[in-house]
Amino acid sequence: FYFDGGDFLVADGRVFVTPDVVKRNVPLVVADRAALADELSAAVGRPVVLLDDAPPHHAGMFMMSAGNRTMLVGDPSLAQPLVDAAAAPFPFDFTAATQAKFDAVARQCAAEGLTVLRLPVVPGADGRTYITSLNAIVDHRDGRRVVYMPAFTGFEAVNEQAAAVWRRAGAHVVPIDCTSSYRHYGNLRCLVNVMARGEVAPRL
Repeated sequence: FYFDGGDFLVADGRVFVTPDVVKRNVPLVVADRAALADELSAAVGRPVVLLDDAPPHHAGMFMMSAGNRTMLVGDPSLAQPLVDAAAAPFPFDFTAATQAKFDAVARQCAAEGLTVLRLPVVPGADGRTYITSLNAIVDHRDGRRVVYMPAFTGFEAVNEQAAAVWRRAGAHVVPIDCTSSYRHYGNLRCLVNVMARGEVAPRL
């Protein structure tokens, strides 16, 4: 199969797969969508959900599991009143066509039986730049869910509303400043990988 790691999002016993995986593999690797879903499901050992439509980026930029059968999905319409397009550090994309892609993800997640919560996301006109608090690191510690949430200088109102949604989903929020990274088309989850929990062994 041809894919990026970010094309997959594991949540609630299934794997959500972005439309880019379909474009890259049908019909080059498999004959059709059904065959792709079957083969991917066999490979990962759990049901696969092929997203019918989605924003043009990795899944974690526009959706993220909050656990407990709850999916957080971005919503540009929530972000638009919170930002000043005239003073924007990059061109925003609040078009109806882009909004429809986010809404399509929310509808498909709901059709899978998940509770869907929407939070503000600012998509760029280039299809790669995102102000998104969804690309987070989720941890479970001392009986509570901790979310290390991307936050951005100049987008404080977006940060605050996004944090409120994460809290509504039952998370303790720890903001992490990702202002220096979003212009390179990535975010917090793109930058780190959890190796271990606990104290770091001293370097010899």
